[in-house]
Amino acid sequence: MVDDSPPASSETSRDDQLQSLVVGLRYLNGLVLMLVVAVISFHPWVVILVEKAMGILPLLLLVLIFVYVVNPLVAFVLRQVRRIPQMERFSHARSLVATYLLLLAVVATVLAFLVPKLARELQTLAVNLPSFAQKLQATMIEYRHRYFEALPLPVKDQVTRAVGEIGSMVSQVIQGGLHYVGAFSQAVVWMAGALVLVPLIGFYFLKDGSELLDSFVCFVPAARRARVRWILLEVHKAMQSFLKGQVILCLIIGLLTTAAMALVLPQYCLALGLVAGITEAIPVLGPILGAIPAVIIAFALPEKGGLGLAALVVLIYVVIQQLENTILVPRVMGHTLGLHPLSLLLGMMVFGNVFGFWGVVLAAPLVATLKIFVLQYTANREAETLEAAGGEAPESPASEPSPGNSGEPIATPPAIVEKASEAC
Repeated sequence: MVDDSPPASSETSRDDQLQSLVVGLRYLNGLVLMLVVAVISFHPWVVILVEKAMGILPLLLLVLIFVYVVNPLVAFVLRQVRRIPQMERFSHARSLVATYLLLLAVVATVLAFLVPKLARELQTLAVNLPSFAQKLQATMIEYRHRYFEALPLPVKDQVTRAVGEIGSMVSQVIQGGLHYVGAFSQAVVWMAGALVLVPLIGFYFLKDGSELLDSFVCFVPAARRARVRWILLEVHKAMQSFLKGQVILCLIIGLLTTAAMALVLPQYCLALGLVAGITEAIPVLGPILGAIPAVIIAFALPEKGGLGLAALVVLIYVVIQQLENTILVPRVMGHTLGLHPLSLLLGMMVFGNVFGFWGVVLAAPLVATLKIFVLQYTANREAETLEAAGGEAPESPASEPSPGNSGEPIATPPAIVEKASEAC
C-alpha cells in the first residue's frame, strides 16, 4: 500500500512559513498602531489637551506619593488595634480615619514648632542676599589679585573675564531671586490647596483602592485579566518599595543636615536641612544640588565666611553622603529596583523632559515600571512563539520574584487567576 501523505519535512516547512508570516503581521500591526498614535499625538487639539492635563500632574503625583506612604501606616494601625481584645472586627475604614487623625496631630505639632523658625531664617536670608553678592564679588577680586599675578598675560585675561562673568551671573541670580517672591507666594498658595486636596483624594484611593483595581481589570478581556492583574501588582510593589524608602531617606538626610548645619551655620540650619531633604528625592544629582546653597552661604557670610568655612561645609555634606550610601541605603531601601545607573540617567532626561521636575524625581520607579512592561511583553512573545511551534511555554512570571521586594512571589498563578475572575 502506497503512502500518499506529504513528507514531514514539507509540513514543518509550511508551519515555519506560516509562523513567520503571523509574526511578521503582528509586528506590522504594531508598527501601524505606533504610527497612528504618533500622528494623533501631534494633532493640535491633542497637544492642547495634553498641556492642560499636565497642569494637574503634580497634584496627582503628590496624591500617589501620599497614598504609598500612608498605606503602610494604615495597615500598621489596623494590625495593632486588632490585637486588642474585643477589637478583632475593627474595620479598614476606621483604621484609615484613626491614621488620618494621628497624622493630623503630628503634622500640626511639627508645623507649630518649625514654621516660625523657618520663616525667620528665610526672612534673614532675604535680607542678607545683597551682602552675599557683594561678599562674593569682593572675594573673587581678592583671590584674583592674590593668586593670579604670576600667570601669563593671556591666561590672566581669560581668568579675569571668567571671574567677571561669574560675578555678574551670581549677582543676577541673587537679584532675580528677589523678583521670585511673587512666584513663591503663588507656590505657597498652591501648596496650601494641595494640603487640603491631596489627603482628601488620597482618602478615597486608600479606602477603595482594591475596588478600583478590580474595576479596571474588568475592562480587560477575560483571557488577559490574570496577566494584567499581575503586572499591576508588580508595578504597585515596585512603586511602594521605592517611594516608602525614599521618603524615609529624605527625612533622615534632612534631620542629619539640620543637625550638622546647626554647628556651623546655625542661623540657616533649618532651611538648609529642608533643602537637603527635598533634593534627596532627586536621583543621582540630588545631594549635589542640596549642598550648593550651603556652600554659597558659607563662602559669602559677611563675618566668618570664606573658603575655609565653605570647605568645612563640603566635608560635612560628603560625610553625610557616605553615611547614606554605606549604611542608610542598604538598610532602608533593601533590594534595589535593579536599574543600571545609565538607564536611570536616561530615564531622568526623558521623563524630566516630559513631566518636568516630578519626572526627574520619579524617574526610578517610572523606569522600573517600564522595565516590568518590557519584560512582560518579551515573555508573552516567547510564550506565543513556543506555543505556535508546538513547544512548552515558559513558566508564568507570576512565580518569579518581584523587583524591589523581598524576593518572594506575590502569588501563585492560580490564585491570581481566581482573584481576577472573582473581581468580575
